[in-house]
Amino acid sequence: MILNLSQLNADQKAAALKIQMFIEDPKMAGKVFTLTGGPGTGKTYMLRTILDGYKGTVQAATVSHAAKNILQASLGDRVECITLARLLGLNMSISDEGAIKFIRSENPKEVKPSQIGYHKLLII
Repeated sequence: MILNLSQLNADQKAAALKIQMFIEDPKMAGKVFTLTGGPGTGKTYMLRTILDGYKGTVQAATVSHAAKNILQASLGDRVECITLARLLGLNMSISDEGAIKFIRSENPKEVKPSQIGYHKLLII
């Protein structure tokens, strides 16, 4: 993977290089890399830079549909953005009182398979 880090600040460059080493190290397969930072620190911008140099399949999961749509707009069609519920193979159920639950359907035709492990790079 070849990264163009010229537009990143020092902290973003350091994080991007750590992510690159994580992705390329076969011993890290199935492991988790955590990237944290407050709003506006450039996490999404840095991820776009990494994705420009990454050729594998990528999926990103977010807490809500609104966040999914925002992230999808930021990362583009190169990444499949989904909710965490879909990632885990859950269906959302809303009761008559408005309570929301996430459940697995008992009907095998309705169960959505978990998406974990399908892609080499999963962004949550």
